[in-house]
Amino acid sequence: MNKNIAIMFLIIALILVVGHFLQLEDYYVYVMLIGLSLVILAGLRVTTFRGVSNSLAGAATAEVGVATGFMIIGKMYDIYYFSDIAIYLLLLGPIGVLIISRFFRGGIAE
Repeated sequence: MNKNIAIMFLIIALILVVGHFLQLEDYYVYVMLIGLSLVILAGLRVTTFRGVSNSLAGAATAEVGVATGFMIIGKMYDIYYFSDIAIYLLLLGPIGVLIISRFFRGGIAE
């Protein structure tokens, strides 16, 4: 088994055990937030690779992770405008990626 996967499973198991002993009923949310942070970091890592397509795919992945995190945190703490921000990110993000990819491919006015 890969070393990184083993560390990830140990961290998730530790969060579940600590959440159980502290009697946190919603500790699965913390596991979700840690998973989203890993997705965001992976998206940013892919963005640093060479190539426009890798950069756009990594940025889109990180954007989806951030938007999902906004939704979860907004529901946890009753911050209602976080869901609005997440919806705007999810709607305008792919449109921006398409426009930028078309621009890099050869210009918008073809």
